[in-house]
Amino acid sequence: MAVYRARRILEVIGVSAVLLAVFGLLGLSMTPDWSIRTNTSHVTVQPSSTSIAARGLTTASEGTYAVATSRIRIKLSKTVTISALLREPKNASGKRPACLFIEGAGTGSSSQVFGDIAHAMASAGIVTLVPDKRLDNYTLQHRDYQVMANDYMTSLDLLRNRVDIDASHTGIYAESEGTWIASVMAHDHPDIGFMILTSPPVVSGRQQMAMAATRYMQYIGAPEPMTRDISKVISMDFSAVGLQYADFPAQHYLPSFTMPLMVNFGTEDISMPIEQGANELLAAAAKAGNRNVTLRYYPANHQIRVGSHTALPGLPLAPEYTRDLEHWVNAVAAGTTADGWSTPMIAGTQPHQKLATPERMSSGIVHSLTGLLAMIVAMAVALAGSIIGGLTLAVTAVTRGCRQRWQERRAPRSAGSQAEGILPARHRSAGNDLAGTEASPHFNTSLAASLAMIMLFVAGSMGLLGWYLVTLGKAAVTLDVQTVLLYRWWKALRVVTLLGVVLLAWMLVALRGHRDSSGSRIPAVHGFGHVLEVGLIAASAVLSLSLLAFWGLFTL
Repeated sequence: MAVYRARRILEVIGVSAVLLAVFGLLGLSMTPDWSIRTNTSHVTVQPSSTSIAARGLTTASEGTYAVATSRIRIKLSKTVTISALLREPKNASGKRPACLFIEGAGTGSSSQVFGDIAHAMASAGIVTLVPDKRLDNYTLQHRDYQVMANDYMTSLDLLRNRVDIDASHTGIYAESEGTWIASVMAHDHPDIGFMILTSPPVVSGRQQMAMAATRYMQYIGAPEPMTRDISKVISMDFSAVGLQYADFPAQHYLPSFTMPLMVNFGTEDISMPIEQGANELLAAAAKAGNRNVTLRYYPANHQIRVGSHTALPGLPLAPEYTRDLEHWVNAVAAGTTADGWSTPMIAGTQPHQKLATPERMSSGIVHSLTGLLAMIVAMAVALAGSIIGGLTLAVTAVTRGCRQRWQERRAPRSAGSQAEGILPARHRSAGNDLAGTEASPHFNTSLAASLAMIMLFVAGSMGLLGWYLVTLGKAAVTLDVQTVLLYRWWKALRVVTLLGVVLLAWMLVALRGHRDSSGSRIPAVHGFGHVLEVGLIAASAVLSLSLLAFWGLFTL
């Protein structure tokens, strides 16, 4: 018996080693052939002051004018009308420069965004218009930047057609995602007076998120394999749930910025290519013949606000930010060209972008979100089926046992009992040695134990993995450093994964059956119900281990 057990243990160890190799290779095949690299595109910033001034020109300062605020209605189509906040400098003479505001991702109304910036600019003599974001065609799954550009163009034309507005010096302030919309507008309407791009992604959403998500993972202290897994997710095809806008060809529109251009980044913004993107904008503008590009870096977050790395409500703007905006717009409106500035074109706090956005993004063998979801659904169905099947087999076994005992009590203790289909006592007393034979509805003890343990493993490992991913996501969104927690539970997931491999190996070895005292092999499984149950449990185990491989649990 000891020799038999030792041989079985060695078999389990051998099969476990093979399974580790198989799932390790599977994890590698799921990994794309690209990764996030260190950024080598840098910007040198000499002076620390962000102040902006033109030679021989004094522009209106913030607070020069009282501000009149009014709410207007803008008809975008026959069925859609939005609200907007118009802020005007009181008693300002002559035709005034004007600025339309385009917000980034989100669903803010005109009363919730840009209030401090738009008011400050209006107090320096610049008419500002902040429209509501149109939401009937803006969802998580679908966004059409060309349509959105047309809508914002309607608002811009409303500004330019006012008698008190200098149409040739009416431009756009766009932030984050809004800069993609602004780029389409610049492409379609090169006569726009100026462009202010704050925290522009510059590249497509997929490229930007690949860099940002990796940086988030590094920042919060996620394990390296999980950080590398970003490439697996970001490179997938999301067309099954929409999200085509993730591949918006942002770089195609960069040469369209031929008008005076101001670009602003926060040096604490780890989600944007603050150096690489700036260099691409500068190069594209120069290629288009535009040298009138002002670049400013502020010690601030994505929204050029201070006090937190993340976008929390109520944070103040970086000092002097609105002052710089106002002086730049008023100087451009006065006709300042690339050679007319007395302050440097590039200034502020020295940025340091650690990671670069990828140039290409091919996927691994799991190339679509549909494929990943199919694995998850198939695993859940297999697990649920195995639970139902196990309960059904258990009830059937108990019912059959009760019926057999009842028949034995009624049948006479004679040889004739065999003719009625009752097993002889010598066979009934064989116990577990006969469990799993054609006369028995039960699995053998070893196989039954392995099947039960695998079901617990699948449910437990997927629950733990789900909890871990949610915890990781929350920490990444809030930029909450959780190095100890994330590493501790990552190690726990590794242990659980190894346990799952051993359990699957145990089941595969147990499936071979065993030999009785006469040397005859007794099969471990027989009958459709038992074969189906084993198949469902094996499928759930293989799929759960494949999902663990996808998330890097087999990666060294």
